[in-house]
Amino acid sequence: MLLVTTALEEAWGTDEEILFLGEWCKLYERKDIWSKRKSLTLSDPWSDRERRFVAYKYTEKVYDTTIVLLADALNRVHKLNHPVRYWQILCEPWLRLFIDSTYHNWECISDAIDSGQVDGTVEIKSKLESQIPVDMNDFETKLVSDYWNHYISTLIINSRINEGISRITAKKKVVGKPIESFQQQKAVRKLLTIGFKLLLKFAHYMGLIFNSSKSVFISNPYLSKSNHLKLRIKLGVFPLITTQPKLYQRHKYNKDFRVDLTLSDEELSEYEMFLYKAVLKQIPYTYVEGFSDLKTASERSKWPKAPSAIVTAVDYFSSDLFRYYCANSVLTGSKINIICHGGGGKYKYSDFQDIDFNICDNYFTWGWSEYSSKCVQGFFIKDNGYRRNGNKDERHLLHVTLSQFRYQKGIDSTPSYEQYINEYLTDQTQFLNELKPNIKKEAITKLSYDFENSLKNRIDEECSDIRYASVKDDYYKLASNAKLVVATYNCTTPVEALAMNIPTIIFWRSNHWELSPSASPIFDKLRACGVYHESPESAALMIDQIWDDVDAWWQSKEVVSACDEFRMWFCRDSQDPIGELVDFCKM
Repeated sequence: MLLVTTALEEAWGTDEEILFLGEWCKLYERKDIWSKRKSLTLSDPWSDRERRFVAYKYTEKVYDTTIVLLADALNRVHKLNHPVRYWQILCEPWLRLFIDSTYHNWECISDAIDSGQVDGTVEIKSKLESQIPVDMNDFETKLVSDYWNHYISTLIINSRINEGISRITAKKKVVGKPIESFQQQKAVRKLLTIGFKLLLKFAHYMGLIFNSSKSVFISNPYLSKSNHLKLRIKLGVFPLITTQPKLYQRHKYNKDFRVDLTLSDEELSEYEMFLYKAVLKQIPYTYVEGFSDLKTASERSKWPKAPSAIVTAVDYFSSDLFRYYCANSVLTGSKINIICHGGGGKYKYSDFQDIDFNICDNYFTWGWSEYSSKCVQGFFIKDNGYRRNGNKDERHLLHVTLSQFRYQKGIDSTPSYEQYINEYLTDQTQFLNELKPNIKKEAITKLSYDFENSLKNRIDEECSDIRYASVKDDYYKLASNAKLVVATYNCTTPVEALAMNIPTIIFWRSNHWELSPSASPIFDKLRACGVYHESPESAALMIDQIWDDVDAWWQSKEVVSACDEFRMWFCRDSQDPIGELVDFCKM
């Protein structure tokens, strides 16, 4: 059978029998093409939940070894002597995701080879230089693209198999089509008024004059405008404009540096040997050839030279410039204090949460304190001030759905893409069809970015007369006008809904979203009072039972008690929010 690793149809041969590496190869919008081919689709190895967790632990160990080797190589090429943590701050988001993605491809291809069904594959030739990401933003785009994953899969196949499988070179040149960003994009912000722009510029110049070089530096803390302003006043810190230039220059390829990492004396797995050959060839230009550009851009930014602390909720992940600034500031004694920006604290394991903890010195949670000694028990920073005191004229049911990238990113306790397509989406259509007609009529299904999943078309094929809200529609407005919110995946949505005291039904498969030890007993109490369900049928039945008098159920003693306990841990209310934030910033 011809092994097909992506949705690039140029690599599907002509009429050969196909072995699809996974569900990500089969775009729904191209169903009329692939459904006519004689084919089999391999099961995702990480749909096996135990194997997925073993992969998480293994890649964590591989990262710990690789970052030390990478730090040594980067110190040599840049003639520096920085500690490993410096390079960890700069490179960890890229390296962790690179390891997670390539190891998933490695495991899938290994399973395909072990099946004994592969006799050929099609390669699309490309130059190495064109596959190297410019920076983290460019890597995040490549990471979820067909073209880059085909390239990586080809490297793995050639590494795993020397003979016995034929290679066909595709003649047609393939251009990777643009896709939506790796990061969940925000709704388009309204244009700033001229007056506000002038005010911001004035505050920036005042900051350059009056902020001391050791002032706390705050960038994108995810606070409301009023709390952000109050925090700055309390700290006596003027805001600085943190517009970060995008570094798109592709420098001349440094062949001398991009050679194999020095292998350790320890026995290495086949994957680790592959990784060490690939990692320097794939490291973004901005960490090697463009490293001096980071220094120049950082100096232009006029940010404090040696702040006592750098406080942010998001900038530490995707911005190479911000991480470069953080890494150099840490050398002068600065602390990196990260504020939780999403519904964390509920996952049994999460690479993204691990990255947060590894980069920061202190971590401000929304109430929980598990996972790390760096955790500071904080409060729900996304509080918009809205609290429901009983339904009035609210009528609709807000059904919030997940959209998932086709290719593996980090490893966490979430469903594989195969489970997302075949089980999660099936659960959503079954839930909608289980609702009584009068309730279904009031349902609004909230879609996120589609990421080439054709969600609306998939749902419409199984359900009729569904009303939709798109990613452009204001979630808070939809939620505040909802009689009932239905959260279908482990994220910020159930946290926000419960924080606003909006009647909420949660349902997801427990074996898709394994919970942390501290979250499990809280969800047991939510299950006992009918808030949390593990099947679409159970959730729909509960809604049918309470719909005519949602408040009587929501205000019952059992529900109030369970939800209050949830809020204390995942969206704690604070009597002195600014005081708590000031203390955290000064840590």
